[in-house]
Amino acid sequence: MPSNLPAQGIADALRSSAPLVRLGERMRQSNAFLAAVGPAIHAGLAAHIRAGPVDDEGWSLLCANASVAAKLRRVGVEHVDVSGAGGTSWVAVETQRARAEKKALGQAFWEWGVPTAASVAWVHRHGFQTVFATGGMQNGLDIAKAIALGASAGGIARAALQALERGGPSGARQFFAGVEAELRAALLLTGSANVAALRRAPRVITGELKDWLSQPAD
Repeated sequence: MPSNLPAQGIADALRSSAPLVRLGERMRQSNAFLAAVGPAIHAGLAAHIRAGPVDDEGWSLLCANASVAAKLRRVGVEHVDVSGAGGTSWVAVETQRARAEKKALGQAFWEWGVPTAASVAWVHRHGFQTVFATGGMQNGLDIAKAIALGASAGGIARAALQALERGGPSGARQFFAGVEAELRAALLLTGSANVAALRRAPRVITGELKDWLSQPAD
């Protein structure tokens, strides 16, 4: 975004967009929720937690790593979205916004993070009721793999938006029909009657993911 845009003009534009106004309200609500529960969170843990998405179904906290997730589980948190490396890189986003002297640092750490698969497997060990696998998910096979590692569900953003952009609502529906078909095929090929059975299916873990999972999660 050009840095010479008048601040007041940006503010007016934000106020004139109903979706952005709602987003701003959600952000303020999320921050208010975090402020309300903040006194109950240990100071050492609070430094690694940020206010996350909030909607009509609930509210989320964003935590820095699996160790933080384990501590949250011990204080009663039951649902987690891993948002692993492989999807949107927030380091990359901030690098695009950074001044020249900070860009080199951002470019060095552009791909920093724990991959989604490792994040799912790690947090699953701690007994969360719900584990959402997000971050670089592209298709139904990716979701099936995440479920086999312990996820309850998977979220796809970029590929779905690209399908919507290419083919409109019908293109998006066709995309998700394909995702469902891929997931059903994975269930069939692993002999899993349903998603719960897939979570218990035998797994063969190799390569980089095997190296990640050989490390302690907390």
